[in-house]
Amino acid sequence: MLPIRLLRILLERFSCIYTLFLRLYLGMFLYNLLLLFISISLLLHSTFEDHVPLCLIFFLYFLLLVT
Repeated sequence: MLPIRLLRILLERFSCIYTLFLRLYLGMFLYNLLLLFISISLLLHSTFEDHVPLCLIFFLYFLLLVT
């Protein structure tokens, strides 16, 4: 009886931790989508002289998003 109670307590604690990490991951994903939208809108509305640094920032951000 004791292992079943211990297993249930561990599952409750790990499900709480799992839910916390899932919420953090979802929040970071939505934040990354927002930053991606801002980067694309800045890239589309910039002049030709501004394209080089914005393209570099966008490329570095994309590498960060993929990894």
